[in-house]
Amino acid sequence: MRVKSRQRSVEFDGKTITITVPTKRLNRIKNRLPVDKVKIEHRKPTVWQPGRLRFTAPGVTGHPDVKLPWLSDKDDQFTIVYGSGKQKEIEQFLSAVKRAKG
Repeated sequence: MRVKSRQRSVEFDGKTITITVPTKRLNRIKNRLPVDKVKIEHRKPTVWQPGRLRFTAPGVTGHPDVKLPWLSDKDDQFTIVYGSGKQKEIEQFLSAVKRAKG
């Protein structure tokens, strides 16, 4: 299952969550997190603020010195920001991760 939002995307294959982040040199960094260790903070979108998924896992750090493109979100490498149009896809993604955790 894959959800693309703005320039970032999050993908779930049943065992790992992959977060893809663009860099300034037109490359993409892929951060992989094991589903059994990951903790997800979810804030639903409102009229004035977009929704936000923040992934944390103990002992996992991002790539150092990542330069993000000019108009991209300036959040950390483990955060996905989405609009209200993606809320249904995000809910399906979160339920799939919850089922995989058991």
